[in-house]
Amino acid sequence: MLAAISLLTDQDPKIAGACREQILRWGSDVRGLLEQTCKEGAPELRRVSRRMLCGLDRREWCERVADYAARIPSSGQMSWQDLEEGAVLLSSVGRVGQVDRRSLARVLDGFADELRPRFVNKSAVTCAKLLVGYLSSQLGFGGSMSSFYELSNIHFDKVLDLRRGVPVVLTLLYILVGRRAGLKVAGVAIPDHFLVRVHGTRPVLLDPYHEGRHVTKADCTRYLRMAGYSLHTTSYLEDVHDRQILDCLLRDLLRVYGYREDNEFCSVLETARQTLMQA
Repeated sequence: MLAAISLLTDQDPKIAGACREQILRWGSDVRGLLEQTCKEGAPELRRVSRRMLCGLDRREWCERVADYAARIPSSGQMSWQDLEEGAVLLSSVGRVGQVDRRSLARVLDGFADELRPRFVNKSAVTCAKLLVGYLSSQLGFGGSMSSFYELSNIHFDKVLDLRRGVPVVLTLLYILVGRRAGLKVAGVAIPDHFLVRVHGTRPVLLDPYHEGRHVTKADCTRYLRMAGYSLHTTSYLEDVHDRQILDCLLRDLLRVYGYREDNEFCSVLETARQTLMQA
């Protein structure tokens, strides 16, 4: 293994390429040696070894996505546990270390514990108001005023800390807290935006990005027509599968890495999208 690492900077591109492929095949078995080389090797070898570690991270992340996609339902709604796992997994791409899911879960559990007794014997309309009142008015969750090209607005754990994010991540927050607390909640993907539906005798549409405001069907139809979607507007107002919510999260990540012209990560994210939606 050490010999292969030492040849990563060989002047013959065929030899260096063959070594890269072999190291990727070894996977986690060679990680320790690469980390050691990053500390003790020659400058160029340290640089190449760091790139190899990033390559291993990307490959292992793709393997975790494939394993996750094979375990979750192919359509419809997941358990909140599975959906939370997906949000954490997708938010970990390209980051040093793993997202602390246990800490994240404790925060969400605390939110749900506050709301659960308030929801008892309440209508969907009242529960929706209580959900918005707590998450938006009391805790301050809402749309980010900064760039949509900031990863901190897309990584679920960061949004949980900063309380600002893009529409799909705030939708995930409402769904995860709502389902934990006993509500039947789903995502609604309208073009360039995301809403939440609280189901009940009188279902309610909420806009988490705009402080959880109540949205009517007429509001949505007007928005869609102004955006150029004048035909079949009702089809955009249907619940989406939970896999589609995670796919939208991946698309937001792709937008950021595409803006950064990071082709390697774009390729990884496209592979993850195909894996998630075709499993």
